[in-house]
Amino acid sequence: MKKFRGKALAALLSLALIASSLPVTLASASTKSMSGIVNKQAHDDIYLVNGGGRKIDLNDFLVNGNSDTIETNTREAVDNPKVGAISHVSGDSLVSLQLSGDNDDTATLKLKSASKSGSEVISVLYKGDYTDNDGNEYTVKARKNVTVHVYDKGQIVFGEAKDGAIDLGCGPDDFKTFAKTRNTEKRVGLFIAEPNAADDTNDDGKDALATYQPVYLTTAKDKVTLPDNFNGVAYSVEITSGSDNVHLLGVDDSLSANAFDSQTTDAALQVVVGKSLKDSSKTYDSATNLFTKDASTSNVAFTFKKIDGTGKVSTSSDDKYVLKTKVDDKVDIETALKNLTANTAAGGDGGSYGGTPGTYVIQKDNGKSRIENLKDGSGDSAKDLDVTNSVVVFPALTSSVNVDEKTNVKGIEGTVGNLNIGDARVGYVDIDSGNVELADGKVGDITTSGSTGNVTINSGNAGNIKTTDADSGNGEVKVYGGTVGDVTSDDDIDVESSDSDTKIATGTLKAPSVMVYANEAAVAAAGIVEKAADGTITVKGSDATVKAIDMDSFESTLSLGDDNDAFSGSIPAPKNATNTTINAVNSDTSATVNGDVNADTIDADTDTSITFTGKITADTIDGDGSMVMKAGSLYVTGSVSSTKLKLSDSTLAAGTTVFKAASDAVDVGDFSCYGFTLAKTAGNNVDTFKIDTLDFAGLQINKSTSSIAKGQSETFTASAYPGGTSLPAGYTIGWELDGGSSDVFAMTSSGNTATVTVNAIDSTFASENHTTLTANLYDADGYIVDTSDYGNATCDITATEVPAIVSDTTKDFTLAPGASYQFKITAPTAPVMTAGSAGVISSITNVGKSGNDYFIKITAAANANGKATGIYVNGTKLLVVTVSGSQTFKSDTTAALTVKKGCHLPVWHYHE
Repeated sequence: MKKFRGKALAALLSLALIASSLPVTLASASTKSMSGIVNKQAHDDIYLVNGGGRKIDLNDFLVNGNSDTIETNTREAVDNPKVGAISHVSGDSLVSLQLSGDNDDTATLKLKSASKSGSEVISVLYKGDYTDNDGNEYTVKARKNVTVHVYDKGQIVFGEAKDGAIDLGCGPDDFKTFAKTRNTEKRVGLFIAEPNAADDTNDDGKDALATYQPVYLTTAKDKVTLPDNFNGVAYSVEITSGSDNVHLLGVDDSLSANAFDSQTTDAALQVVVGKSLKDSSKTYDSATNLFTKDASTSNVAFTFKKIDGTGKVSTSSDDKYVLKTKVDDKVDIETALKNLTANTAAGGDGGSYGGTPGTYVIQKDNGKSRIENLKDGSGDSAKDLDVTNSVVVFPALTSSVNVDEKTNVKGIEGTVGNLNIGDARVGYVDIDSGNVELADGKVGDITTSGSTGNVTINSGNAGNIKTTDADSGNGEVKVYGGTVGDVTSDDDIDVESSDSDTKIATGTLKAPSVMVYANEAAVAAAGIVEKAADGTITVKGSDATVKAIDMDSFESTLSLGDDNDAFSGSIPAPKNATNTTINAVNSDTSATVNGDVNADTIDADTDTSITFTGKITADTIDGDGSMVMKAGSLYVTGSVSSTKLKLSDSTLAAGTTVFKAASDAVDVGDFSCYGFTLAKTAGNNVDTFKIDTLDFAGLQINKSTSSIAKGQSETFTASAYPGGTSLPAGYTIGWELDGGSSDVFAMTSSGNTATVTVNAIDSTFASENHTTLTANLYDADGYIVDTSDYGNATCDITATEVPAIVSDTTKDFTLAPGASYQFKITAPTAPVMTAGSAGVISSITNVGKSGNDYFIKITAAANANGKATGIYVNGTKLLVVTVSGSQTFKSDTTAALTVKKGCHLPVWHYHE
């Protein structure tokens, strides 16, 4: 520690005395930090070349003037986005970052070495400015990974050939495999990588970015004569693997003059596919100059060796590059048509395609899947083209493809117009353009990426579905039956059960607009994710199950029912919903939201009802429908307008806190309170609303929705509403079932309890598996009481074939802080377990599976002592876990130990 001595100490004391006589103003940090979201990163990959300029402007390349590069976690705009830091994630260590300029506005990415190549994944930390409505200033930070590719100067680079230039700092598309169809020609994109500048003297921030230059080729293996004043880059090329199946075109032992245009792939290396044997007459037709046999599926390797300034082919491994690919089991229909036409034009008897131009049918023929009327050879013995277990690539002018029942192909690519798949097996669909429709078959992943790409699943099974780049309305995904994986679309996703015999199960659905409608049969979705601002997620019907909903902080709407159809059932509380309106629509809608809710608006239309099981935070509550909740669970930041408020507590009393609100935001008359009145206690920041008086208003049932499996029963209890009141003297409770089949449901009742049993399942009409249990109030004379005087109570019940879930633990229990508990959940599909309240359970982990038994472990948060939360499975509340006490351990070793030097401690065993 440094010490002050002599005059220095005296000077310090005098300054302190002067300062003490002056008025003091305390400074505080005016800008806080918050996490954000990377919304639009200009590039996910950066391509650099060493041996020249070593720097680039990272802001220019990644931000590129996009003001919406990052957003707050609640999707608010962030000003002045820029790169603030990078960190190494994986791969080689190739680049560093230097910040400079006012407020570190310049971010310079620099190659660490002038000669090192490779690949590095970096995490880029972005920063920006945000000011909230109260004038508070924040620095918003968000991060996203970027892959940096570094080439050697003069390195040959491979990729898929296509017309047009490669953008500065970008790379070619990955090279695809060859089709086996004889005479298929394919271009191999070859590029010479060069840095954009020879040094760092430019001030445009683009010096090290990759650009691509012409390349010259030869088949000479030792030496080639170079033209006078040659200043290009030349390579010797040889097919070192698979040369029986692929063959070079237009390249010989002289130097090819057919060089590429700078930064384009217009003149790529041409390769032709076809089987070659020692006896070429068996595989090559000299009359047509065509191969007569398809290539065999095989690995293929192109070896390129650099040619020095004297024309000599280098033998150094540093100057050798190898492109490894393969001939795939892929059939190119365009080439197959050309083979047929060329054979006929040369005088052969191959004939012509017998189908409608642009229309193709894959049908079963003697155990094989074949293209109807497209011959695979000449003469009367020629058969339709065999595509069994092959990838089939259709040409650009294709208008329709029908895949008939019992056929089997590995995949479908290209352009299809309209692809109709019957009861067939297709490994995958990955098309540039076209609509896809599936009925009864089984398909792997479906991807459409053109201007037209609607996908319709009527029945059957499909993997993940993704539609991108389609024009508005031409990239919709509609599921009317069957099982599909995750679905992602830039357009609409509609899932509607249209056939009572065909249930629907989906993975996670992600789109701007998603509708799930359990119309004729049950619909189960693993999740729904909102994809864009102003989007809408709609859930309808009485047998819809959604395991998770994520609004992704967009300004959006979660609609429970719509003008045409109601929703009856439960959903999990939507995540990231602070900008979301939860809207109950249609007078028959009765919805339950499980878990804690934090939303912008809750809007209950006339005669609708929304029940909340957890805590609720909302800015606005509107509509004159009903909102049901537990006392003390609501906080309002904005306003309330006419909504009917019901309390689900079994016991209430005057003085019980009903809800809280921001100061002066809500008055006692804003809610239409059902069965009670409110008294307001004003506070500086928060107003508290408590029960003033209680009055009997009708009946309530202990559950609003229920699911009962075949062969099982459930008992329901009705009581006076609000809790804490009593039925009028002489009044009694009666029960009835409304709707559903008497063959499915049976009921017995006694006083305030009713037991409902499910005896069967109607496999023809799904509507017969739904009923409404109603508890009616009868006066002392035995007449039913009009609901305008006192309300009745209802519970929507669904009959299921098997129990939705069975847990080995169903009763509430206590868990010590930091301790764990493992559930065994028996379910037909993987269950999703969630905690209703944040901060109580630190982790929920799927630890194993045996048959239909799923093992899920929960761990209590270490700092959650005294807190409790509901545990939900597939959105339905299972039980309550209370965190209390201290964690205890049992050790198998408790005596003192002596450990000799060099020895290891024993393994310690403990049990929670």
